[in-house]
Formats: sequence, C-alpha cells, structure tokens
Amino acid sequence: ASISAPIGVIMSAGHPLARKRRLEFDECRRFPALVQEGPLPRAADIDADFNAFRETLSPKLVSNSISLLKHAIHHNMGLSYFTKLGFLREIADGELVWRPLASRAINTLRLGLMIPTERHLSIVATHLVDLLTRRLRDVERAA
Repeated sequence: ASISAPIGVIMSAGHPLARKRRLEFDECRRFPALVQEGPLPRAADIDADFNAFRETLSPKLVSNSISLLKHAIHHNMGLSYFTKLGFLREIADGELVWRPLASRAINTLRLGLMIPTERHLSIVATHLVDLLTRRLRDVERAA
C-alpha cells in the first residue's frame, strides 16, 4: 500500500502565500525558513531543484521538535517544508495551510508499506499489515 506524500510548504492560514495554489522556490525564498533538524527522507533526493533550494535557506529556526515548529508556523514566524501528513488536524481546523511546490519530482513522493513477496507472514503480522493498509488509505482520504 502507498499514498501520495509530497513535500510542500506549510504555513499559517494568514500567511501572504496561503492564497496561492502552488508555490515557486523563489517565492518561498523571500520568507524566513523554519527547518526540522536532521536530514529529510532519502526520497527527497530525487528532486535536485528542491535540494538546491534547501541549500540556499538560512533558517530562522532549526528544531527537532515538531511541536515547536508547529507553534512557530502557527505564529507566522516563517515557512516550513514537510508532507502534510503530520499537520492534518491543523489543516482541517484551518489553522495551517499546506501548498505544493511547483517542482515536478518532489510531487511524486510516496509513503508506503512494503513486504518482501517471498516472506510468509504470521497471522498477527497479516492483521497488522491489513490494519496499516487501511490506516494509510484513511490518511490519504483525509489529506
């Protein structure tokens, strides 16, 4: 099972870019960056333009705390770059907005559950895979 999980721009609902449908890197560069400490998922490496963009950012805030980053985003301190999956409640409540980047490769990223075809799963593992598959599909519908 897999779902679409592109990295995009997360911002407060009142941010000037929140009204746009898709954002260019140059538009985002004009605003402070709020960055998660550590590397992005390896799949983000498929977009050379996104990686070059990230290299040019001078973060206003770097943190390993998603709660702190959410607080900073909510208070319009800057833009951050994530999939929307960690922000579904805030987006649904209208507090935050997620917008895709105008870069083709970054929008192809997916999150998935994979198991080797030759692996024989126990009954418990099969039930877990079924549960995770259903939850992934629920998340995709909510997103």
